[in-house]
Amino acid sequence: MDDTPGQASNPTLSIHEAAQHLGVSDKTLRRWIKAGKLPAFQEEGPYGPMWRIPATALQTAQQVIDVVPVNRPVEPQTLGLIIAQAVAQETQPLLDAIQHLQAQVAALTQTLNALEQQRRQDAEARDAAVVRLIRDALTPPSSPQPKRFRWWPWQK
Repeated sequence: MDDTPGQASNPTLSIHEAAQHLGVSDKTLRRWIKAGKLPAFQEEGPYGPMWRIPATALQTAQQVIDVVPVNRPVEPQTLGLIIAQAVAQETQPLLDAIQHLQAQVAALTQTLNALEQQRRQDAEARDAAVVRLIRDALTPPSSPQPKRFRWWPWQK
């Protein structure tokens, strides 16, 4: 603590010193000052105006911080329900995404199966056409039947 000139009876602290004394950060102390929870004033310093906090205000703030916290025991069943609900809320978007992806995979599998079946049918048709061409090429051409000579003119 340091005494400021003109305020020998009321020592003051800088924001950093007061924050260390209260066990909070400098930013928290600045927020408290801005919100009016902690009285402070500005005085001229070597680098411009700086906040000074009266030591008596720190004692009051320390008493407020030191208030005994209320200890409310939570039943395990209630805690379990709260955790289950939080997990369900967090995992719901993931479950929705998984279901969407499963639907896409099912549709793609169906499409692939249809394409595979079509490919097989095309291959079978192509193979059948090739077999026909080979059989046709291997079978000797049939000789044309000779025309029958008419023995009698009335025979047609």
